Amino acid sequence: MGLEQEYIDLFREIFPLETLDDDYIEAICQKCRTRRYEAGKIIFEEGEEGETFFIILEGAVDVWRDYGSPDRELLNVCRRGNTFGELALVDDLPRSATVVAREALTLLSMSRTDFISILKEHSSAALSIMRSVSAIVRRSNHVFINHLREKNRQLEKAYQDLREAQDELLRAERLSNLGKFSSLILHDFRNPLTSVRGYAGLILAYPDDKEEITGSAKMIISEADRLNRLADDLLDYSRGVVRVNLAPVMFAEFLTTWSDSLAAGFKERGISIVIEVRVTEPVIMDEYRMHRMFTNLATNAYKAMPQGGRFSIKAWEDDGAVICEVADTGVGMNAEVLDELFEPFCSFSDEGGTGLGMPIVKSILEAHHGFITVYSREGEGTRFSITIPKTW
Repeated sequence: MGLEQEYIDLFREIFPLETLDDDYIEAICQKCRTRRYEAGKIIFEEGEEGETFFIILEGAVDVWRDYGSPDRELLNVCRRGNTFGELALVDDLPRSATVVAREALTLLSMSRTDFISILKEHSSAALSIMRSVSAIVRRSNHVFINHLREKNRQLEKAYQDLREAQDELLRAERLSNLGKFSSLILHDFRNPLTSVRGYAGLILAYPDDKEEITGSAKMIISEADRLNRLADDLLDYSRGVVRVNLAPVMFAEFLTTWSDSLAAGFKERGISIVIEVRVTEPVIMDEYRMHRMFTNLATNAYKAMPQGGRFSIKAWEDDGAVICEVADTGVGMNAEVLDELFEPFCSFSDEGGTGLGMPIVKSILEAHHGFITVYSREGEGTRFSITIPKTW
């Protein structure tokens, strides 16, 4: 069997040419040319003028969309007996894809010019030939659609696998966060509970020493208040929203009273407190929540100055708001700490903590329609700038 007969047999496999006799099929074969390409060779590129139709004799090609871009997509793989570029026979539109030889390749090709000449020379068979070309296009579309369906099935499977992996990671992250959270909470609750037990023991040990009993009772109350603050932080965090009870508050008096409650502990560590307030009008705020907010900031400052230092608060009025600057001369923070400062459970102090203090500060301010910014460098201390609207 000669090469021409091989072409005829292949054409009868590819084309539905039952209505054409061998003379017409031979006329088509005579217009075909044999082409060979090495693996990796581009047959034609997306956007080129389409003028040639191809049939694969040996080898395979990849059909790509956006071949030259990082987002290129493999649309199809064609092998022996498959066709590509068939639309070039019937329209003048640019190529819609790039075709690349996947492996060493032998092709039959026919140009649009030769195809049209066949139609002219064999006008009686033109309709059957056009139907055959239409069948090729339909078959190509069918293969392409099946390929897309298979890709969709693979994508759905990959998406499902990704969802399952993501769910597993989320479960693992929740367990990890739960373990970290539990460790932090237990540590922060254990310290005041240990103190309460110790002072209660002193009361039992010295039942007739009024001064000892009074001092121990005060410390027990202080530690109980500390436990209450921890519980409040946890409740606010678990709710996700801070609820405020608003009332007019004289800000200068509020800060003076609040700072007095810190004096003894800060003095013991060698930390001086400086308060400068130039706010004369009442501020609409939740006094209890604001007390907690400033206490959380003071606690961070206290931890940042283990060798003593200066803790200052300046406050003034500006365009319907109170601006507060809360600063310390402590160890400061590096970029990593600053990036995660307001993230829950991120505690960088050697003295421990739940890691909820700063997220609660931010939440309280947001509940008052205020905001906070922070400036800090290692070894140079930290300064918070806080804006609190006086009225809503």
